[in-house]
Amino acid sequence: MVVVSIIYNHFFSITNMEMINIADFNIIFFSLFSQLFISMIHEISHLYVYQSEINMKTVNIGFSLRYLFIPLFFITVPFMNFFNKNKKLYLMSAGIKSQIVLLGIGCFLSILNNNVYLYVFNLVNINLLIVNSIPFLKMDGYWMISTILSTDDYMKEYFSFFKNKKKVSNKILIIGTINLVLIILTVSYNLILLVRYLI
Repeated sequence: MVVVSIIYNHFFSITNMEMINIADFNIIFFSLFSQLFISMIHEISHLYVYQSEINMKTVNIGFSLRYLFIPLFFITVPFMNFFNKNKKLYLMSAGIKSQIVLLGIGCFLSILNNNVYLYVFNLVNINLLIVNSIPFLKMDGYWMISTILSTDDYMKEYFSFFKNKKKVSNKILIIGTINLVLIILTVSYNLILLVRYLI
């Protein structure tokens, strides 16, 4: 059902792009609201799994602006190192799983109701899902790949190879190099766009 809904939503997005005016204040406000709402659901999912493993009376919940453009909530997990690898991955993936459920519901509803706000909500969710899943930004995907590689922070290990000649695995070297290349390409691309805009 979810796969069919996503395929339908793809065609919905192509045939109804003219419905969206990105300069519309309502669309901008709804996009920001969707981002905050999805982020909150994402973190509540982490919290639920964490609380099921460690029953804490108080949990620190905060809000930040990640990478200057991603508003998100976050929770602190002080006893993370007490978990084994599988439980860490289960906890880290909880937010992404909740977003996939939201996406399935949103896409299915878009079949029933061809609504521009549903499309915006789904688009925001897909963007956040990608950002949270890729292992190159310090989001869930980054920490999941670090856990799989049996390190606390794979990029820290990667740079320690060059700074301190510390021995690291080939997997860390490959993924770290890909990450570095993507960062350079992204920064270069944005600088080119900025120069073109100024000229």
